[in-house]
Amino acid sequence: MKHIQLMVLVFCLSFLGMAVPASAQGLSSVIFLAEHLPPYTYDAGGEPSGVGYEILEAALQAVGIEKDLSKIPVYPWARVYNTVLHTPKTSAFVMARTEQREDLFKWAGPILNFRLVSVSRKGKVSIKDKTDFGQYSVGLVRGGSAYDLLQAEGYSVAKAEMSPTVKDAVFKMAYGRIDLVTGDEQIILYELMRAGLNPSDFEVSLILNEQVSYIAFNRETPDEVVETMQRGVDTIRANGELKQILDKYLLQ
Repeated sequence: MKHIQLMVLVFCLSFLGMAVPASAQGLSSVIFLAEHLPPYTYDAGGEPSGVGYEILEAALQAVGIEKDLSKIPVYPWARVYNTVLHTPKTSAFVMARTEQREDLFKWAGPILNFRLVSVSRKGKVSIKDKTDFGQYSVGLVRGGSAYDLLQAEGYSVAKAEMSPTVKDAVFKMAYGRIDLVTGDEQIILYELMRAGLNPSDFEVSLILNEQVSYIAFNRETPDEVVETMQRGVDTIRANGELKQILDKYLLQ
């Protein structure tokens, strides 16, 4: 009798495993990585918060995957980028898809729009062309897309000051160590307010471009795994859940 019960249990477990497509099982084994990047991904009293986490969770649930987001490692951006670049079965779930990165990763999305800008104290900086930009010291996040874009567009980055986070770059600007911070507009605004600074004392000195963020996977990730993630993103876009999440954070 016990032997029969054991056989039934094994059969049931095997059936449940077969009920989950191999691609979904592959996606559930992917190690997602994040950086502390409010309002997109951040820690709120030990709980993962931000629009990026909510989009990832919704997209995974749309393809039948439940994942404990509290266990997602949070690292400085340079470490997130290099880990996903070189380590199989890893993913960064808020990454700008740029020409320089296109062939380095596999992509599912899009999920978010960024506006890449340079911010300075009002009246301190005057940029009329690319030559003007080179005379100012500019804060950039190490490994971020802004540095690649500035170089690709022909802006001088001779006075670039690299920082691990936007928060660090904003503090440098606040205390007069650099003239500009270049990065995502929403993140810079958030960090200015979090530092107790009045955003009205600062201005956008240069608009570089609009960027689109995706979920990026290591290049060795099987196509069917990435396609499963894409199906999840497509589902929450089609049913309106993605828009609801973006509206919650006042992002479009």
